[in-house]
Amino acid sequence: MEKDITLKEKNLSSEVDFSEIHKEKLVLGESLLNQIYLEKPLEVEKLQREVAYLSEQISVTHTEREIKASNAVLEVSSLHADKVKLESVLQDEQNKVKLLETEIHNIQLESGNKLQRLITEILASKKIKNCLPNGHANAPKRSISEGVERSVSSHEAELKYLQERYFHMSLRFVEIEAQRK
Repeated sequence: MEKDITLKEKNLSSEVDFSEIHKEKLVLGESLLNQIYLEKPLEVEKLQREVAYLSEQISVTHTEREIKASNAVLEVSSLHADKVKLESVLQDEQNKVKLLETEIHNIQLESGNKLQRLITEILASKKIKNCLPNGHANAPKRSISEGVERSVSSHEAELKYLQERYFHMSLRFVEIEAQRK
């Protein structure tokens, strides 16, 4: 019996030792859990700050994109308006060129017709002059000759005017063509 008691005492003693070791482990585990529990709110707070920072960055990035998109729309609108203006100016210049080409063509036709008329009149004057006999009085011959000369001078002046007008129109046409390029 004594042996039984001693054995029971040893068993109890070893159970108590085991319980105490287990209790120490539990206390140590509880301490670690408490430490982890205390650290978690700090981690949560850190993560919340990080989420707030990232949300702010997303908001800023979104705002920047909206500003860039708005600026791009304005730029496209401005470029479109410029394009419309340039097309209008180009159309006006093309119309001016067509008008000048028409005027130059008309002047060329007019000059050609007047030149032909002048040549015809000069030839007719020479024919009349040659048809007059040498024996006629000088007065009528002079008057016809003077009339022919005046007519020739008048036609030469008109021809010179047409040449100058054609020259100026050509210069204007060249200037407009240079501006187009």
